[in-house]
Amino acid sequence: PPTRPPFLSRFGDFSFETHELELQSLRWLRLRGRAVVHYRDLTLAAERLTVDLETGEAEGVGELRFSYGVHRMAASAGRYNFLTRRGSFEEVHAELIVPERDTVLHVDADRITTVGERVIIEGARLTTCSLEHPHYLISVERAVYDPGRVLDLEGGQVRLFGLRPPMLRHIRVNLRERAEGVSMFPRPGFSSHDGFYIESWLGLPAPENQQRDALVRLTTRRGLRGHIRNVWHQSWGELELLLGVREDLTDRRIAARELEPTLTRQTVDRAPELRASFLPSRFGSLRLSTSVAVGHYRERGQAETERGSAALQLEHAPIHLGDLIAIPLLAVRRTWYATGEALWQTVPGVVVDVPPWGPLDVRLGYFGRSQSGASPFLFDQIQIEEELMVDGRVTVNPAWAVVFLGRFDLGQGTLPDYELGVLRTFDCLEYGLKYRRFRRELSFLFRLTGF
Repeated sequence: PPTRPPFLSRFGDFSFETHELELQSLRWLRLRGRAVVHYRDLTLAAERLTVDLETGEAEGVGELRFSYGVHRMAASAGRYNFLTRRGSFEEVHAELIVPERDTVLHVDADRITTVGERVIIEGARLTTCSLEHPHYLISVERAVYDPGRVLDLEGGQVRLFGLRPPMLRHIRVNLRERAEGVSMFPRPGFSSHDGFYIESWLGLPAPENQQRDALVRLTTRRGLRGHIRNVWHQSWGELELLLGVREDLTDRRIAARELEPTLTRQTVDRAPELRASFLPSRFGSLRLSTSVAVGHYRERGQAETERGSAALQLEHAPIHLGDLIAIPLLAVRRTWYATGEALWQTVPGVVVDVPPWGPLDVRLGYFGRSQSGASPFLFDQIQIEEELMVDGRVTVNPAWAVVFLGRFDLGQGTLPDYELGVLRTFDCLEYGLKYRRFRRELSFLFRLTGF
């Protein structure tokens, strides 16, 4: 028989498309036959739909499709409340768009729960590959996708070209920063301080609300180095306990928008350090991040004592200046020492994203630094008062790229530290060599891209 035209209707912010429609008690709406419900920027479609017009609760069965914003889901069945923006879906394939990036996170999951923009994924297989048979797949017991903040993967296991290499089971990807990939495989290298080494992240068993991992570096000159940490995820933020072995490798990063790596220049043992990082607060267009830390610190040949600090970073929302995007920020840190000394540090700055110029993609950062007081540690003291950071990538062709990251001391007119790497890109995988001037370090990179 000929197909009947779809029935179209509207009720407040709801609109409906269906081939069969039934209204019960002026409240329950039942739709059958390629039924579609639209509510503002949300769309729910299924073979059979039931909608409560008072509460906004909808239930769908059979070839369910759900879209909100730029995200898409396909499921066997599901429930969603259009008013509270909470939902639960079974046997799901989802395509989640990472904000402000040309990236799609492909997800196959037993269940997906949405709470506003937050997505909770259970029993999932994830990849950023665009190929039908991806080069890698991450199997996770549970994942939490929070657009604009982080992607938490718990109980993860990577399958790479059919193999399962050793890797970190708990992965946290910072979605706010420029995509640097996920480095989770053992990597070799050479450093003027360590000699030849091999470095790896290790995931350790932990309760559901915790993350436990270690960064281990085996060296020919200085034996075992690295750190172990335990993170408690709380409703107000995170509590982190860190124990260093000979020195904490995380201080060796160059970071354009993070307070601690930006202020800290030298490496130091933290044995132990307890840090609390609170969830950011928003005040209009401003975003405030705060943290406190206390611990016993040891800097070889310099000092050893207890140290406490409190830091905040105030960041403005992106400002569009023609084709440029600027993010002004202000960081302040107060540090106390058991020796009776104290130190104030202030870092105003701005990060600028420059539009691509042919094969060149660049981010710039300017930081002015000032301090007052005294510190027994060299690593706490400011060595560069005015600094320009340059973070860039030159795409030679779709397969090859050159990346660079530099720190320019504007006061001295020197280049005290930089990174330079040559990368081979293979769809969702990236590997190559990187040289770091600080410590004269040459290392091999292998990472998953797209995050």
